[in-house]
Amino acid sequence: MLSKPKLIGQIGMTITHYTQYVRNLKTTIDQVREKPSLFARATIKLAICRNGYAYRSTERVQERSLVSEYKIGPVHSKPLKHDDGTVSREEIEQFFKLPEIYAYSDLALTFDRSPLMNAHWDATIGLVDARVTSISGSAMRQRMLFIGFTDPVHAEFALQVDDALLVHNHRTGSQFFEWIDENSESPRGEMVSSGKPATTAKSEQRWSLARIKWWSSGFTSRQHRGRV
Repeated sequence: MLSKPKLIGQIGMTITHYTQYVRNLKTTIDQVREKPSLFARATIKLAICRNGYAYRSTERVQERSLVSEYKIGPVHSKPLKHDDGTVSREEIEQFFKLPEIYAYSDLALTFDRSPLMNAHWDATIGLVDARVTSISGSAMRQRMLFIGFTDPVHAEFALQVDDALLVHNHRTGSQFFEWIDENSESPRGEMVSSGKPATTAKSEQRWSLARIKWWSSGFTSRQHRGRV
């Protein structure tokens, strides 16, 4: 059981529990969906992978109204098929209700077998890229790669396997980052000021390639963790 924070490396370095963050993120997404007229602009991209299937949605606020697109298919499908939103929306909603959620850091992009390109059969992987601009002009953005579980037993296993790749003490980076004010700061500046080394050009290139593959065709399947 996850009865206490998991200590990693040095004292005080704990894996960040993102369940409440994801709940709050869902509240923001619902506000955009339900009251698009309150936002000048908004783009919310969601990609979920569970049990070998990929579910993707893109929602944009255009002229104070919401435009949505959904896609679905096996993780190896190229490309994913359009969906009316019934199944995709339900699967995406379930992700936000998971009781155990953590997040990958930029370090996940420094490995050839990135979580972005693999299907986890014991977990749900979720990429949430959200950019929201209020009528007043305040522009906020976050992009996080989450991994969620239905129970603490499976979560504990993942923490042991991927602890070096997960976010510790909310120390995010330039490719995956929590909410920032786009009018005043950047994720890179935030990371450097915290003393954490900047992401390498190689990892940024891998993120760019992984993002293209993610949004065009979903995930590359693998039968279980640790084996392609």
